[in-house]
Amino acid sequence: MARIKKLMKVNASVRDRDIILSKLSMYKQNPAFEGLIGDLRKSRKAHLEEAKELALSIQKSPGLRVKPRDFSGSVLQKRYDKVVRKLSSKITSELPLVREDPSKVEELHVIRRDCKQLRYVLEMGKFTRPPKPLVGLRSWQDLLGVIRDHDVMISYLRGLNKSPEIQLALNTETESRSHSYQKFVKASRENPVSRFAAKPLRSI
Repeated sequence: MARIKKLMKVNASVRDRDIILSKLSMYKQNPAFEGLIGDLRKSRKAHLEEAKELALSIQKSPGLRVKPRDFSGSVLQKRYDKVVRKLSSKITSELPLVREDPSKVEELHVIRRDCKQLRYVLEMGKFTRPPKPLVGLRSWQDLLGVIRDHDVMISYLRGLNKSPEIQLALNTETESRSHSYQKFVKASRENPVSRFAAKPLRSI
């Protein structure tokens, strides 16, 4: 489990560098950013190699032991409903803080992870077309992902030596982040996550 957690952390580092490189590509004609892009590519390559080594070591580990009764319909349904209620309740309790304070960067990131987990669980359910609550949750996750990308870039830019070019990029990211945040706040009020806890989608 420790290696899996470490792999997830390293993968997140690779993803962050991909985000920054993608955003910096908009300024690639600017000499002020050329050196930054080169350094980031080297750092990304090193983290990617570490992730590969960890993944190979995990792959060679013995798999989890699961008993046949753990896959019975009633057991799975109970676990499904329990996870939906737990995640829904957690997100509901976290929302008021981040809706009132846009500076809660890590708290927004936690909600993003929780929404992703809840979405994946709900998508195990049986339905002919996605119900409105699930569609709303996907919208939340998309908006939270955009906000997270902005936060990663803003944090990176704030750690650099200031120059007119860096300050302009920082101002652009901050403004775009504010716009995305307002869209999320509006969407979260229109589609309360409590709907999931009240009526879990049936998985069996």
